[in-house]
Amino acid sequence: MRTLLLLCAIILFGACEKDPKTNPPQSTAPNSSKSKKADGKVFILKDINGTKVDIKIEGNQIESSIQKPLVLLFFYTDWCPSCKAQKPELKRLYQTFSHDLFILGVPLEPTQTKAPFFQSLQIDQNNRLAQAIYPTLGAGANMPIPLLVLLKNGRYYRHYVGAVPYEILQSDIKSAKGE
Repeated sequence: MRTLLLLCAIILFGACEKDPKTNPPQSTAPNSSKSKKADGKVFILKDINGTKVDIKIEGNQIESSIQKPLVLLFFYTDWCPSCKAQKPELKRLYQTFSHDLFILGVPLEPTQTKAPFFQSLQIDQNNRLAQAIYPTLGAGANMPIPLLVLLKNGRYYRHYVGAVPYEILQSDIKSAKGE
């Protein structure tokens, strides 16, 4: 029974990876001279309603145009079990912190699922953003998913690779808010 529970936990909370055949490996070292950073690059993401969000990467800094104090970028795919498990956690998180938190869903493949938060539908732009952010964070060469990036006051604060329980995200958001 313990083995079954352990196996379920690994599947549920382990990170999935995009197929390396479709995404060539990149350097994982955030300060490596081989790391391809998108210095001064601005990514404009749009949702189904045409609402725009700007994400800027300058060196190792990630910035956002969103006016809320906290922004959580969520890179995912529909086929990833950990990504699917993360969505209800994010919905609950948004309900708890809706005044201070903006959740930006960044699907890396076409999606048929409507998210309960802002969801960029420009897959090419989403992938370019992911390819710029992953090396900056040292998140892995094969783009592990889900990846969550927390921004505070428009600037990088913390990131998470793999599914993250609600309680950890809640604690970190409270910490970012100074609570």
